[in-house]
This record gives sequence, C-alpha cells and structure tokens, in this order.
Amino acid sequence: MPNVTLGASLALYALVQMFGWSMPAWPSGHWAFNPLAWQLLAVLGAWMIIEGERVRPWLTSRTVLVPAALYLIFSLVIALSWRIKPLEALIPQGLTKLAYPLDKSNLDPLRLLHFLALAVVAVWFVPPNRQALTSAVMRGAILCGKHSLPIFCLGVLLTLASLLALLDISEGLAMQITLSVGGVLMMIVAATLLNLVKITPRLQPTVALAAGVRVPPAAWGTVGWRPLEAFRRGLRELGWAGGRNPVINCWFVDRQSHRVYQVFGLADGLVRPKADVIAASPKPAARNATATIPSAEYGF
Repeated sequence: MPNVTLGASLALYALVQMFGWSMPAWPSGHWAFNPLAWQLLAVLGAWMIIEGERVRPWLTSRTVLVPAALYLIFSLVIALSWRIKPLEALIPQGLTKLAYPLDKSNLDPLRLLHFLALAVVAVWFVPPNRQALTSAVMRGAILCGKHSLPIFCLGVLLTLASLLALLDISEGLAMQITLSVGGVLMMIVAATLLNLVKITPRLQPTVALAAGVRVPPAAWGTVGWRPLEAFRRGLRELGWAGGRNPVINCWFVDRQSHRVYQVFGLADGLVRPKADVIAASPKPAARNATATIPSAEYGF
C-alpha cells in the first residue's frame, strides 16, 4: 500500500515539526539527522519507484517546473545574501524571521521543498535516456549510486584520513585538491570492484523476486511492478504463495535480443534451475536453450 505508507510517513514528519519528536541519542541526545524526520526522503524514494509511471507526467509538466525553478532562484538569492551584504539589505526582515533557523536536524520544510524542487528540475532536464549519462564520468557516479551504503561508509573513513592529512602534513590548496580528487577516484574504484562481484542465484529459490519491467522506447530502465503484482495476486487466489510453493524467478536485461541472451548467458541460466515453464521474450532464445521445458513468449 504505497500511498498509505507515504501518508503515514508524511504524518510522522508533520508531528516531528509540530512537537519536536526525536529519539534518544548518545551522548548528548542530539541527532545530526533525526531519523523520525529524514525517513520521509527514503519513503519518498521508494514511493517514486512504485508509482513513478503515474507521477512522472505530472513532474515533467510546466505547471510543476515553473514553481520549482522559481523556488530554486529564491533559495539562491537567500543563500547569496549570507555573503553579499548589499543583497542582504534587500531581504525583508519578516521573511528572514520566517525562514530562519533552517533546521537541518529535523529536515526543515523549506529544506524539504528545496530538495523536491531540485528533483523536479533534474527529472525535467536529465531524462533517463540522455546520452551524457553513458560517459565515463557519469558511469563512475552511477556505480557509486548503485552501491551507496558501502560507498558512504568508505567516504566517512576517507574524510577522517583526509582531515588527519590536512592537520599533520599541509592545509594548502594543492593538498586539498589532491585529497578531494584522490578520494573521489578511490570511491569510484571501490564501486567498480563491488559491481564486479558475482552473486550466484540459488537453484531453488524460495522467495519471489521483486522484478518486472515495462520499458517505453524513450525511457529504458523504467520499472513497473503492477503487472507482476497482479500476476502474484492471481496465484495467491489459487492457493500458491511464495515460501510454501515453487516460485516465479524473474530475469531481465535491457534491449532484449537473441544475441543479448547468448552474450549474458541467460539462456543457460533459464534452464539451469529446471523450471516447469519458461516465459521468455523473445521465445526462440528459450526454445534454442531447451527442448524439454515448455516455453511461452510474452512482450513488454
């Protein structure tokens, strides 16, 4: 129930803003990022994955883009006023009192709006099929995003090491640039190595995988769970359930073709678990791999 979950997350966020709710923290009791407030960003991300196909046309409309761009310009003026004295004099005192303090720990609503505005502009100007995303620099950034948690942990350690280097060796500009560039390269290398790790699937899975794609020609990678969930619901109505009965194991690759199946070895991988039925697109890929397992063709 993604909409119900998002509603509960928004309600919890609102209660945090109204009553200052938090959780115990050691040793001072202060959270740099109050999890009761910042959970909203994680839930929003999960909700977008599930409901993205419905929401994307609305996000890419001019009705949403114009207010988002205006809010980002407004935020830029406020941020520049911190350093430019003549600009600071132009900001009304009432607006200053309304905006400050911008509470980071509890994810101030103005900060949340800024994040959402950035997301809208990013969706508008960076479509998923943009050619620039395939460049070497962006591939490194994408790999770091795919392994965000271990890369974040590595970044914490690199930050500590860099701080010690600045204190013990030099605080000069050259050292700062060297540490920054070196840290970024180390994170990209770590993400690349993590991406090369092969995880062999179990031959008899006991849990249905949350996989299923509907990929429009102009937006490769868009994930749609609704067809798969409807299929699972039909199986449950017939008495089949994950964990107690044989399960559907879903594999997919982008830009399906006969050669893709052979290059990635998916044809052999489909046969190895000794399935009762194989549904593949295109069908000849499965038919060429086995003559004993019934196969059917389906399309996106």
